[in-house]
Parts: sequence; C-alpha cells; structure tokens
Amino acid sequence: RLGLCEYAPKSFDVCNWHPFIGTCQTLEMDLITCGMRLDKAHELLAAHCDKQPFAASAFGLPSLPEPIPNYKPDGAFFHVPGSYVIPRDRLWEWYEGFFGLFEHQGFHVLCLLAEDRYAPVSTGRKNRYFDYCGLLGVDGEPKPVTEQIGEWNKARA
Repeated sequence: RLGLCEYAPKSFDVCNWHPFIGTCQTLEMDLITCGMRLDKAHELLAAHCDKQPFAASAFGLPSLPEPIPNYKPDGAFFHVPGSYVIPRDRLWEWYEGFFGLFEHQGFHVLCLLAEDRYAPVSTGRKNRYFDYCGLLGVDGEPKPVTEQIGEWNKARA
C-alpha cells in the first residue's frame, strides 16, 4: 500500500516529515537511522509522487537536566524500548547533527517545539515523548541549546 502517495501530486505538492527522535544514546546511530528513513521516503516520493520534495519538518529532541531519572530497569526513559533522553549539556551535538542531515536532505523549514509540557511522575500522568522536546523548560526558561540554535540560524541568513 502506498498510503498518501496514491493522492500525490493531484492532492498535495510537497511532503512534510515529523521525526521526533527517540535517541538510542549514540548520535551516529541516530543520524544513520534517520538518514536511511529519509532516503527511503525520497525513493517513494520519486517513484510514486512525481518527485515531490520535502518542504518542512516538525522536529524535537527530548532532554532533561542532569541527573536524568531512570524510569525503566534498562535505563530507558520512555515506554519505547531503547529510547533515551539527552542530557541538556550535550543537546547541541544532536541538534547540529540533525540540522545538517535535514539541510542535506533538502528541507527548507524546521518547526521546533516551544516548550516542555511534562508533568512530574508523582502526578501519575503519562507524559508523551514530545512533552520533553521544547526549547523552553517547564519552568519557562530557555534551554542552553536555544542560543546555539539562534546562532546556527543567523549564520545561514
């Protein structure tokens, strides 16, 4: 089955991608995995969607300040096996790597989430993955990576 591909290009003319990355703890593996998925998506777009381009992507990386609590016996943070959060002091490495990958893949726009919205574990609320992906922490303060993202963007203006 081709999913939405069967409606292209009559119904839409570009494709968007929304990879909220659940890191496996190594940037290299995360970039390889996402790159392979994007390459496969490009193949589908070329074969079945009149070579439609990727235009934009929502994007986010989960992060918390140290020490990061372990909610699973294997050290994983989310209910998805092998999915971890990134310590905030290493977050720029991942953003810079993924920005380079998206740029290489032909994206024109990245939409970043504004703020974290997770609730403390004690509340019993099941937080969602993207609740940890904002540029502002739950306290409303910018994460350290926000300034680096701004500088990266200015360098391309």
